[in-house]
Formats: sequence, structure tokens, C-alpha cells
Amino acid sequence: MSTNIIYVDFSILSTYLSCPEKARLRYREDLQPLQGAPPLEFGGAFHAGIQGFYVELAKNTLTLSPDDLRPFAVEKAKQSFLKHLKERNSTLPVTMESDEKRSVERGLYLLEAYFHKWRGETLVNETRSDTGEPYVEIGFALFLMTFNDCPVMYVGRLDRIMRSRIDNRLRIFETK
Repeated sequence: MSTNIIYVDFSILSTYLSCPEKARLRYREDLQPLQGAPPLEFGGAFHAGIQGFYVELAKNTLTLSPDDLRPFAVEKAKQSFLKHLKERNSTLPVTMESDEKRSVERGLYLLEAYFHKWRGETLVNETRSDTGEPYVEIGFALFLMTFNDCPVMYVGRLDRIMRSRIDNRLRIFETK
């Protein structure tokens, strides 16, 4: 039996469905555009900001009302957003006045608005009992099938695992 594993994710499948040749070039030949697509750059940075916020909350167990905006965690979210863009040499425009609707400035405002809107949410991040780290941006792999003696695994990330303050049940929370 082969020791190779075939990994597929949503991006691979959607690219293949739109254009098999594009999928082959990107995922088999590992050819990538010189510039990242603004939606992917922006989305990745936004998710990094969300992760930064919840990791910071887990580190700072201050007793705050659920309605408090937690400015220290919002600041960490903004730093995480900017760090993600810098690490990827992002070409996103800086100001909102650009023709591109995704900009650094808009992302920072959007993070602040997001946390303001959800400041009193009835869900709280579940944390690991051994480290206290929140369950955010969790990778997963599910066995789909075997193809030519190779296991095929569907992989992805869960945004957060949250617990309801109302019924104490766990929820998978996706940020879109």
C-alpha cells in the first residue's frame, strides 16, 4: 500500500470545478500568481484579527462585563490583521478611497465594528484545559475515500469552538 495521502480542501475543489487546468497549475505544479487576490488577502487578515482577539482574551482573564468592548483585545486584533498582511507582502491599498473595496483602513474599521456588534454575544470561546488557549483556527482532516491505494483526506479549518452561556452546549462558529 502506498504511503502517499491526497489532501483536498474547499479551494482545490472550487478551483477544479471552475477550471481543471487552473487547478492543475496551482495545486499540482505549484504555480501561484505574483500578487495575491485581494479577497483572499483581506479574508486571511480578517481571520488573523479574529484569532488575535480571542487569544488575547484567553491570556487576559480580567473580569469584564460581556458587554465591555475589551479594547486591549481589539488592539491585538488590529495588530494581528496588519501582521498577517505584512508577512504576505500584501498589495491591498491602504485607504478606503481606493477603487478596490478591500483596504487596510476598511479592514481595521471592520474589525472594530465586528467586535462592537458581538460584544454581548451569548457564546464564549472554549479553551483547552491544559494550556488555556482558545479553540480558534483549528485544522481538521476527514477521511473521504481511497483512490489508487491512496487515502483521500478533506482538510480545512474551523474558525472557533464556542460554548453557549444559555445551554452550555458547544457550537462551531464560522466567521464569514
